[in-house]
Amino acid sequence: MQTLKIDRSFIARLGQDDDSLEIVRTIVALAHNLGMDVVAEGVETAQPLAQLKALNCEYAQGYYLGRTTDSNTAWSLISRPGGELTASSTGRAAPPRDVAVSRSLVNV
Repeated sequence: MQTLKIDRSFIARLGQDDDSLEIVRTIVALAHNLGMDVVAEGVETAQPLAQLKALNCEYAQGYYLGRTTDSNTAWSLISRPGGELTASSTGRAAPPRDVAVSRSLVNV
C-alpha cells in the first residue's frame, strides 16, 4: 500500500470543529511517517483545500476540483502535453472503454 485515503466525512467537517482538523492532521502525519502519500476525498470548497495544502496533503478529489466525467473527456485531459499519460506512452490511440472517472484527483 502506497497511498492512504481520508474519508470525505472527515474532510466535510474541516473548519467546523477543532477535532476534525486534528484527526486529519494525525492521519496525514501517520501516512507520511509510513512513507505514504495522502488523498483527501470529498473536497467541496476552497476552505478544506487550503487546510489540506497547509497539512502537506499530496492529493485531493471532490466536486470543487472537478465534476464526474466520461472516459473520453478524462482521456483527453490526461493525454495532453503535461498530462501523466500520453497516447504514445501507452500505445493507445483512444481511451479504454472500461475507464470510469468519478472525481478529479488533483495534486495539491
